[in-house]
Amino acid sequence: MTRFIFSLGTLFILGASTFSENSRRSAVLPASTAIASSQGAVKAVTSIQAPSALTAGTLNTAKEIRLAIARGERISDRRVTFINGHVAKLGPAHLCDDWEAFLRTKVFPRLGPTGASKTDRVGTVVLTDQYGLKRPLKNVSPYINFVGEHPVAFHGGNSYGFYVTDEFEGDVVLAWDPILGRGKTHWHSNFGAGMENVFITARDGVDGVHFVGAQQASRIRNVFIRGFGSAVGLKLAGDTFSVSDVFIDSSVGKTRIAERSTGILQEDESLVSVIFSNVTIHNCEVGVSLRWAESVVFDLLETEHVRTNIVIKQQATNVSFRNCNFRHISRALLDLEVVQHPGAFKLTIDAVARGKAIAILPDRSEKPLTNWALIPKRSRVPGLVEVDSRELLKPD
Repeated sequence: MTRFIFSLGTLFILGASTFSENSRRSAVLPASTAIASSQGAVKAVTSIQAPSALTAGTLNTAKEIRLAIARGERISDRRVTFINGHVAKLGPAHLCDDWEAFLRTKVFPRLGPTGASKTDRVGTVVLTDQYGLKRPLKNVSPYINFVGEHPVAFHGGNSYGFYVTDEFEGDVVLAWDPILGRGKTHWHSNFGAGMENVFITARDGVDGVHFVGAQQASRIRNVFIRGFGSAVGLKLAGDTFSVSDVFIDSSVGKTRIAERSTGILQEDESLVSVIFSNVTIHNCEVGVSLRWAESVVFDLLETEHVRTNIVIKQQATNVSFRNCNFRHISRALLDLEVVQHPGAFKLTIDAVARGKAIAILPDRSEKPLTNWALIPKRSRVPGLVEVDSRELLKPD
């Protein structure tokens, strides 16, 4: 067990329809449903089956869909079923040759309004297959959630999600649209954005997922991201949400570190009060890269064949890595590139480390992380004082 303490100033780091016009409402009602008229008469209604495929015409508006659902009707075609005004269930992947366009033009606009914007929509898209994309699924409304119908398996063929086709052109597979930027620090209102039980397959040079979330209504849970090569697996920002049961691998079926690859990246916008739990990162040049993080916890993080496990590019304030396992470290466990505010810097690393378990400091000097703690001095240019961690464990 390796236990480290990094601290600056007075703070410590404990570490080691379109339906056709004739079926515009495309309602499906049980055969022989009885409906009472205002005069008390009873009429028998025959089932109205949804068309087998979309045809030319005008698809129902979100309002029409909600009114139809309120009447007990089920709005559907083989590619999508609107279960209610806020849930759309996608059909088999082979029914559409351009799922990005279909989602953007036929599914997202028909979900319910958020109340915060005329254009944004709120709801859940249920995935029942692996859907190929020709272009990035980008600028997704920050209130939309993707849920696979069953938990992911280790391989994409047994899971539900998105993958890039041979025709794909773009820089990311799936990206939400951040909103409400206020000055240099961005606080988000992405209440409801998220993904669960989703498998993402990218290709070399294409990022997997860009995510921005806020509050407990947002989440990333049971997600696999693979095959992004020399790009980023998961780029994220936001506040007070959780990331759990996530597997990130730059390759598919190979043990090879991809140059310039990063497993988890926080870069342009802040990351505040976020917990990562049970996360694995494989075959990356950098495991976790944080520019500006505050009150962030990584619990049960496991890395394998990662050159540098943790990179701090600017500031870590009350950031903790606990119960972690870093294997096959080839460059460094920790790289502190810059410490902008030493008096507020606090980083905790509590881990088992195998390989080159060293810390690279801002002056580019190296310190081995073995059986003692490192406590940076209070200084504009952090130095290090060596402290035997066994002394810290002795009773008073």
